[in-house]
Amino acid sequence: MQSKSAKVLSFVFAVLLISGFSGNALAVTVLPDPSTIVDGLPIVQVYDDFLSYSAKLLIEWDNRFDVPWDGDDFDVATGVGQLDVVLMTQAQGIDNDPVSGGFVFQDPLTSSTGSQEPTFSGTWGYANGSTTPGTTNGPVLVDTLLAYLQNAFGPDATIPVFTFDMNENQANPDILLTAKVQIIDPGADEDDPSDDTVINEWSLDLNPQAGDGDYDPDAPITVFGDICVDGNTQDFCVNNNVGSGKMDFLVVAPTMDLSLYDGLGYWFVGTLEMGTAAEVCVPQEHGPDKCDAAPGALEGGGEELFLSGGFTAFQPPPEPVIPEPTTLFLLASGLGLAAFWKKFF
Repeated sequence: MQSKSAKVLSFVFAVLLISGFSGNALAVTVLPDPSTIVDGLPIVQVYDDFLSYSAKLLIEWDNRFDVPWDGDDFDVATGVGQLDVVLMTQAQGIDNDPVSGGFVFQDPLTSSTGSQEPTFSGTWGYANGSTTPGTTNGPVLVDTLLAYLQNAFGPDATIPVFTFDMNENQANPDILLTAKVQIIDPGADEDDPSDDTVINEWSLDLNPQAGDGDYDPDAPITVFGDICVDGNTQDFCVNNNVGSGKMDFLVVAPTMDLSLYDGLGYWFVGTLEMGTAAEVCVPQEHGPDKCDAAPGALEGGGEELFLSGGFTAFQPPPEPVIPEPTTLFLLASGLGLAAFWKKFF
């Protein structure tokens, strides 16, 4: 018979063994259930096919109410080296070769700075060469991205989460933004865009459509620098987009299940449009009009966008399996038979 100390050691060894085989999945932060209501308010904003979580609101709600998440999980530093796969950055000399798990992805896009350009337009994940000059380690395969997610979070992680760090610390911190993600079959000629077939598409814009896709670049959302909420019991504001060095927003498309496209050689391609080239001009009594960037333009430093290695999408628990009446009858019969054998034998 084992001693009490031996049993304790065996238990500790078993825990360590399980932990060792769990890998990075132990460090997962799961996004809150998007159907959660706090003080009468939804915790997500719906933009066509995407859900947007404000990290600052999640933190503040945790400070003020009893919520089913820890706000500290969303009070995290961003910047290169913090959130793994870099999709866009103003930092120079950054690549995704490799990221955690040894995976290699295409180099990030170079973001605009407001002093140079009030708009940004870019596509990440497409092929090298003539179709996207200057890119390295493209295209991005769905297979590789899915393997990365499952290595980081476990076999059930199939939906990517995107994190934004905005840096609009000037007079007008709001940003106009649209985005889309496409699953593309490149066809026989990967260097010929006319050979591409869009298998599926998810849109982030202000023009909701039935189903996935129907991207409308002329219907941008406004990413507000200040968000004010008017709850049932409390009103307050949080500050975003000011270059705090902390994550501002987390964005996820609940139907973007990459396991549906695994093993088919498809590409994962994302396009982002930000800012506006419009200006607001005021006539001057003497001299030319005084013009400033219109609301929604990029005015501050470069924004940063990541494909998260620290957050995974909420997945509702599976529906309970209700046994068929025949199964219940057999189960009851089996229990009765067991009692019979125990009584008479």
